[in-house]
Amino acid sequence: MRFIVKYILTLKSEGKAEAPTVKTKEEIEKEEEKRRKKEEQARIEAEQQQQQQQQQQQSQQGQQGTTGMFGVRQGHFRVFPATNLWRRKFRPLSENKAVDLFADVVGDAFILSVAMGLIVYEYWKASQKPDANLERIKDLDARFEQLQLREDKLEKDEEEVRAKVAVLEEALRALRDPKTKKPLCPTLQATAPSSA
Repeated sequence: MRFIVKYILTLKSEGKAEAPTVKTKEEIEKEEEKRRKKEEQARIEAEQQQQQQQQQQQSQQGQQGTTGMFGVRQGHFRVFPATNLWRRKFRPLSENKAVDLFADVVGDAFILSVAMGLIVYEYWKASQKPDANLERIKDLDARFEQLQLREDKLEKDEEEVRAKVAVLEEALRALRDPKTKKPLCPTLQATAPSSA
């Protein structure tokens, strides 16, 4: 590969490699002039044929100016010559030009392949990295689950404590003085804080 590039560079520096096959301004103008002349000649021939057809129609219709369906005189239309864009002829390339163009193509292909390789590598590298937002969401979900479990445990403990307090209150209410048969503790009532 390096040998080819060095060879091409030496050819360019010595002036042996010719310029790529591109038409000069004069060649383009000559071709356009030829094309214009052909179109003009075809247009003139079409107009002559049109005039002949009109004369024939007028002689057939008794020299009357008849109009067609849309009010336009019959035979009054423009004929454009058919031009084929694919008939262009290409000159053969010289060997030096072919080598030069091939080296350009190989160089461009190499640059594109390196660029594609870098794009694929960067995509793969980015896909291997953990997503920071996803990690934060997972961490927050785990913390939320821990807090939810802790809250459930505290609610359960609170219910157990309330049940124990209720059992103790029932036991205290059931206790009575053996001599007087009155409750040992007065009825448990919720005492509201006194406002002074």
